[in-house]
Amino acid sequence: MRFSLRQTFLFSTLLLTTTIYALPNSLTTGTPTSPSSTTISTPIVELEQQIQSPACDLGVGGLYICTDINFTGTCTHHTPCLGSGDNTCYTVPVGASSIGPDPGFTCYFYRHGFCRDFNNHGVLTLQHPGVANLMSTELGDWNDKVVSYLCMKSQV
Repeated sequence: MRFSLRQTFLFSTLLLTTTIYALPNSLTTGTPTSPSSTTISTPIVELEQQIQSPACDLGVGGLYICTDINFTGTCTHHTPCLGSGDNTCYTVPVGASSIGPDPGFTCYFYRHGFCRDFNNHGVLTLQHPGVANLMSTELGDWNDKVVSYLCMKSQV
């Protein structure tokens, strides 16, 4: 089936208008909203289900990262997909001074992106409870030097 230029334009305009109205208020007005007030149209939800990463089929890990030593400062809990491929390599969004994988997971940390040890700094391997002070690890000072990581289920 072929569409005229006018039909294509009208469809594109409708799609753009629908997308803009489906965006959360925080993106369109700058006003913060809670997750419960965010409206997403059904086609977008279906699309997200279709493109879910197959890497998450191995499960999801848990990792606690804090900006200051002794698990203080700004702390976030990350839930990365498990695996050892490039699609399961994650970057650390802020300088990390304390890192703790959840029980049952082993995480590998790198000083460079792509979860590779390019300059032979070593790979910092951590299990629960992690390290409260990244200035003192078995590989030396890793404070604010972790750039990427990946996690796997710990071997029994």
